[in-house]
Amino acid sequence: WNLTRAHKRAYKILKASHPSLQVGVAQQLANIQAKRPHNALDQTSTKWMRYFWNWWFLLRIKNQQDFVGINYYFTDYYIGLMKKADPTVPLNDMGWYMEPEGLYPLLLRTWTRFKKPIFVTENGVADYSDQHRQWWIEETLIAMERAISEGVDLRGYFHWSLLDNFEWKYGWWPKFGLIHVDREHGMKRKVRASAEWFGETVKHIRADQ
Repeated sequence: WNLTRAHKRAYKILKASHPSLQVGVAQQLANIQAKRPHNALDQTSTKWMRYFWNWWFLLRIKNQQDFVGINYYFTDYYIGLMKKADPTVPLNDMGWYMEPEGLYPLLLRTWTRFKKPIFVTENGVADYSDQHRQWWIEETLIAMERAISEGVDLRGYFHWSLLDNFEWKYGWWPKFGLIHVDREHGMKRKVRASAEWFGETVKHIRADQ
């Protein structure tokens, strides 16, 4: 509630000073799914979980944001109100379900609710061995391209993260970076193979535009 009030006041002040300034927030969204898609109880609980996890705050500031920022990292499955495991879905180093394609339905739902430009402000995977990151990014690009083709006004994508970073809750051990940081040898940097691939992919995308 206090964050809602603070955002509305800040938005008003910023717009009064710079009317053309684009103001928005970044909201952590989860791809929340019913473990049993045809079960009425699971569908109802999933609907409410999506509302409180994804939309409660954004709906209260919908008239005080010029764009919507999305942070997306994982899918969660529920039976009733209980989170359930899905052994068919791979896990990242943090134990989160890796469903990069889950960004697609989130983009559609966000666009349907707000009809405002969208930025993917964070998206990535904790992957020390760098075995999944290229696949994650590739599937994410496909998900975004699919959403754009269906009318979603997606303006930008920011990968999390450039460097291995300090995660506030977990410390240094999760490795999200496109670039490895060796903390045992003077913070030496090493570009991961997935980063090389991502760079070349972006070059090709820009060349085709």
